[in-house]
Amino acid sequence: PDFTKGGTYIFRNISTQEDEGPTVARYAVNDLHKKKIAVIYINNDWGVVAKDNFIKGVKDAGGEIVDVEEYLPEQGKDFSAIITKIRDKNPDMLYLGCMYTDAALIAQQTRKMNFNVDLIGTGSLYSDELLKLGGAAVEGFHLTCSFFPGDPRPEVQEFVKRYKEKYGKSPSMFAAQAFDAANMIIQALKDGATDRKSLRDKLAAIRDFPGVTGLTSFDENRNVKKEISKLYVKDGAFEPFKD
Repeated sequence: PDFTKGGTYIFRNISTQEDEGPTVARYAVNDLHKKKIAVIYINNDWGVVAKDNFIKGVKDAGGEIVDVEEYLPEQGKDFSAIITKIRDKNPDMLYLGCMYTDAALIAQQTRKMNFNVDLIGTGSLYSDELLKLGGAAVEGFHLTCSFFPGDPRPEVQEFVKRYKEKYGKSPSMFAAQAFDAANMIIQALKDGATDRKSLRDKLAAIRDFPGVTGLTSFDENRNVKKEISKLYVKDGAFEPFKD
């Protein structure tokens, strides 16, 4: 979250874990009514921040963290020892602070060990690869994301249509964020930016830009505040979660 403070020309067009972590926590505790939650996270800079913000969010929402387990990026892909420790704590939900490849493996291994706990994670898991790699084990998986191709807004559906025509597949959240970032730069140029400083100033002044990832405004540290979508896996596909 502190990355953009490293320079006044650094902007970020995606919510940080300071925003997403509490959102995932409220999704688990308030929407899904899970009170005893265990955590597995990858021990790198991103994973630590994701874990810390999720745990704080759970406690703020009135939930309980019953176990926290870490693994290293270079660690092997056998999570059975971690899963066994967590299973003994009897949580009703397991949060995965990792990327989709590891999440798919963890999901498969929990099911293989007859540990049918509900799973939840962040936008780092939002990929068709999670569905392909995880198969039946990720059915019912809950997660958040910054962009959902099924969003009915006309600007989203036009973008998805054009992207599919060009690349033959649905756009990822990274494609959507890049699309919005490019269009905000174009808007700044149309608004009169003529050099680096004026381009920076025009971008910093943007308020409620109607992007495909939602209305975008930058705060004083050039981070964005925008709505985060809640999804779950149903019949092998991502579906929006209805409150």
